[in-house]
Amino acid sequence: MVAEAQELQQPGWLVSSREGDRLVLRAGGVWVVAKIAELDQLVAEFDGNVSFSSVRIDLSEVSQLDTSGAMLFYRMTKAFK
Repeated sequence: MVAEAQELQQPGWLVSSREGDRLVLRAGGVWVVAKIAELDQLVAEFDGNVSFSSVRIDLSEVSQLDTSGAMLFYRMTKAFK
C-alpha cells in the first residue's frame, strides 16, 4: 500500500528510444498542473525536429493525468506532424 502511494506521487518523466525508424516516447509519473513548469521543460526537449517514419507515445506508466498534462501530450503530438 505504501509503495502504491509513493508511485502515485512519482514526478513526471519522459524518455525516448528508437525502434528502427520509429521514435518511441515513454512517459510516467504524475502529469498534473502543480508540476506543469517541470513537465513543460521535459516536453520542450522533444520539439519534433527529428526525422522518423512514425512516433509512438506510451503513457502506460502515467499514474496521474489532468487536463494540463494531457495538453502537453497533445502539443507533443502536434510537433511531430
